[in-house]
Amino acid sequence: MITRFNLRTYGILIRDHQVLVSTEEYEGHRLVKFPGGGVEYGEGLHEALIREWEEEVQLRVEVGPLLYLTEDFIQSAFREEDQVVCFYYQVNSDAEIIRQDAEHEVCWLSLDQPVEETGFTFPQEKKVFQLLRDRFL
Repeated sequence: MITRFNLRTYGILIRDHQVLVSTEEYEGHRLVKFPGGGVEYGEGLHEALIREWEEEVQLRVEVGPLLYLTEDFIQSAFREEDQVVCFYYQVNSDAEIIRQDAEHEVCWLSLDQPVEETGFTFPQEKKVFQLLRDRFL
């Protein structure tokens, strides 16, 4: 039974028809997703997104417009009592991306790539990637 919401906020950084994606290990699973993560209690969506990018990518970003908000019910893959609600914002930064460590790896993914070849873990990331292809190609 669902007893709480799990708010997640993710950033979409696009350069030269490529989008930055993150790979990390979480509870024994390899996750391919957009950089970002959970909103902590007492934290706003933008504040959480900036914090998550600093933690995962070591990059300070400016938060732009909301690109997508999950519209369907999503049960957490990790906690059966959680309903996940995801916010995807466009983010901006001209800084060089240099983050590579054992916990979080980042790489550029071409928007020309077919969705089924992206390796995204969750269906909502695949949906957002297709929306990006439709909007930015």
